[in-house]
Amino acid sequence: MTKLLIASLSNSGLEYLQRAQALGLEAHVLDCFEGHRGELKSRYGKALIETDARKTDVIRAVSSYQFDVALIEEDSDFVRTALIAQSLREANIPLVIVLTADANKIRLYRRSGAHRVIVARDCSEAWTLCQRYFVANLPA
Repeated sequence: MTKLLIASLSNSGLEYLQRAQALGLEAHVLDCFEGHRGELKSRYGKALIETDARKTDVIRAVSSYQFDVALIEEDSDFVRTALIAQSLREANIPLVIVLTADANKIRLYRRSGAHRVIVARDCSEAWTLCQRYFVANLPA
């Protein structure tokens, strides 16, 4: 079973989680966002992985899960998005995908550690464009 890690502060994160579960993926949501802990805990419940925002803490928290894919939805703070991509790559997640609406940031996110950067206008388009990567990792 493919294991998916989702990093998202928006309501789209819940939609990504539900779509992943409908595909039969084991999906979790990363919470390393200071100041949003209560909001994310009520939204995601047991699917939430809570950790501090420091790179070493993020790496330690996600490494034991052995995720196949990480999906990072661009935050309003693009630096935070880039740092999460870097941390997840260093946690040896084989496929780190960043979702952005701004094609000008592709190079930035690739340099930060993303294996793929998907440019999409909304959650539905983003899911359609990245779903093939999840299906490719499903066992036969």
